[in-house]
Amino acid sequence: MTRLMKKLLPFFWIILLFGGLCGCGEKSTQDEKPSTLEDFQEEGVTIGIIDGYIFEEVVKSTLPYAQRKVFDDRESAYRALLTGQVDGVVDDEATIRAVMRGTEAISVVDGVLFPSDYAFAFPKNQQGETMSAQMSALIQTMRDNGSLAALDEKWFGDDVSVKVSEDASSLPGPNGTVTIAYDPENIPFCYVSAGQATGYEIDLMIDFCREYGYQPVFVDTSFQDMLNGTAYGSYDAGCGGITITEKRAESHFFSAPDYIGGITLCYATGEEVITEDTSENDFARHFRMAFIEDKRYLIFLTGILFTVAITALSAFFGTPLAVLFFYLSNRTPILVRQITKGVMWVLQGIPAVMLLMMLFYTWYRDMYGGGFLCSVIAFTLLFAVEWQRVIGRYAKDVANGKLLRDYRTEALDTKGFFRVLHKKRGASFREDFSDRLSLLLKASSLVGYISVTDMTKAFERIRMESFETMLPLIVTTIVYFILIKLISLIFRPKA
Repeated sequence: MTRLMKKLLPFFWIILLFGGLCGCGEKSTQDEKPSTLEDFQEEGVTIGIIDGYIFEEVVKSTLPYAQRKVFDDRESAYRALLTGQVDGVVDDEATIRAVMRGTEAISVVDGVLFPSDYAFAFPKNQQGETMSAQMSALIQTMRDNGSLAALDEKWFGDDVSVKVSEDASSLPGPNGTVTIAYDPENIPFCYVSAGQATGYEIDLMIDFCREYGYQPVFVDTSFQDMLNGTAYGSYDAGCGGITITEKRAESHFFSAPDYIGGITLCYATGEEVITEDTSENDFARHFRMAFIEDKRYLIFLTGILFTVAITALSAFFGTPLAVLFFYLSNRTPILVRQITKGVMWVLQGIPAVMLLMMLFYTWYRDMYGGGFLCSVIAFTLLFAVEWQRVIGRYAKDVANGKLLRDYRTEALDTKGFFRVLHKKRGASFREDFSDRLSLLLKASSLVGYISVTDMTKAFERIRMESFETMLPLIVTTIVYFILIKLISLIFRPKA
């Protein structure tokens, strides 16, 4: 094999990988499918259920003969419907109708499985009781003067051009700041568009904050975290198509219902079948759905910005911290050395995602921008620990460890030590730094676990909003690939 072929071989594997991903998947079969509530009462029907809501309880009680298949998110459930893996998906009727506006491949059955009143949730404390009463009063006023009906027409009607929420960051807030958690998967109640909170209940919450003098801070999170965080008082309010139930009322104050709806079923019509074989679809349409509609490219650009910022800041603060770790573990009294080594030993043994979640849920969850700050701190610590190990390893290699021994006995000052070390192993240092920086960039893809919009989280949001999987996935992978290659070029040792 020639040298050129060896260099090109990794690119051939990438092409084969993407080709395999694009070509895999199930073809939809549109034989006789259930399309009425009576059809779904029969045995042998499979129903997709989105995890974390009350949908499974509803299906158990109303469709006892149906087989249930649980999915982590709406995108997965609806894609399973369109690819024939399930016969129907149970969801809020309003959400189903919002999905139907984007495709003719889905239709809703007549009738509801469970009537549902949706409301805002508040913690069961004095402030929560006050805010619940205030929200109830506002909803009643808006219902009486017709503005609630106008809001309903705006968000549940067919005119897509009006579905925009204002930027509430400039509201004055003389009565303080309130943190509102929302589930971004509950279109049209709450979702993310052009990088900001949008939707029917977002508009209502903005009106509420304007009316009562609050400064809103919107935090997008999972439905279950929104409910739990509101119950514990981590959030001042929660919204996202929350059904009022007796069990939830034990731990929450609820406002008056802002929307009267119900939980029902949808089925695939066979009019426009989505398959995983992207070679049979129009690329321009998929690109528009994935990135152009609702300015989803802004979500992606935000993800790139946060990924690069977390990586750069963690390396910037982690490098001097690594020097400090090395100093404390070599040139201080024995007690300090042992404590430092113990801290580094613990950090080396903790998975990055666990460190992120421990920091976030213990200290930074209630802080504005806490997820980003927590990410920088976590990756700074991890980068510092790994980089000080590199320093120590190279110091041992120089003159069979003489440099390290001299450093410990203070024959060299700290500046002199690093001057000698760089002179002896500078090229290797740059190469190792490049490798550690690349690993840091890859590791930063974990920050989505604490709701920071890195590139991976951006891909997930686009996937859930647009039902496009392959194109956002490929673009995300390519961006990571380019960034890593740029790092290797920037820190390539000089010949």
